[in-house]
Amino acid sequence: MRSRGERKIRLVVIAAVIVCFATGGLYLSPESFAGQVAGSKENHGDVIFVDADSLVKYCADYVGRIVETEGEITHVCSAGGKKLKFRTDGGETIRILPGECGESFADSLYQKRIRVKGVVDEKRIDERYIEAIERNRSLVCSIDHEPCLQVEWVEKQKAAGKADSLSLVDSQKLRERLGKSKKKYLSVVTIVAISYEVVGARGGGSASD
Repeated sequence: MRSRGERKIRLVVIAAVIVCFATGGLYLSPESFAGQVAGSKENHGDVIFVDADSLVKYCADYVGRIVETEGEITHVCSAGGKKLKFRTDGGETIRILPGECGESFADSLYQKRIRVKGVVDEKRIDERYIEAIERNRSLVCSIDHEPCLQVEWVEKQKAAGKADSLSLVDSQKLRERLGKSKKKYLSVVTIVAISYEVVGARGGGSASD
């Protein structure tokens, strides 16, 4: 049975998503989501260490819980460090948002292995979401497939006449992945960071975006 704190977090997230779609928005901004989760001070339950690949596979079991896990940072959001792309040892991706640990992440975290503690959430991308990307011709982030926060880059692509084709490529890739999925959605596993520490530099293998 979920604790009162866990239920409150889920209700906050659900309410925010409903408001977002009702107002015509495509997504809940990292700042809004992280702020609302960090603002809930009730007990989340015991902190547990979870292997990052297991967290991705069984994400639904950990939503609303505080966990610790380890992995490598393969991308730092260029729009002020608003989010991180965290790679598991098995090659899966987790989105890390700044919560109680601060407002943004430093570029120096790129290619570092970190141990992060934070609240787990899951965003689901379905056919309706992909249609919204196509309808809005959005240029999306490689981390979570939300509209890119790097306004200068987006405007540059529009000026060069490349924006529509790039958006189409992104939506087609998502639809192909969705078609191969055994579920009717794609999961974007998220950790809203309470704290983190660097535990090593880049190891073997590729850290390409």
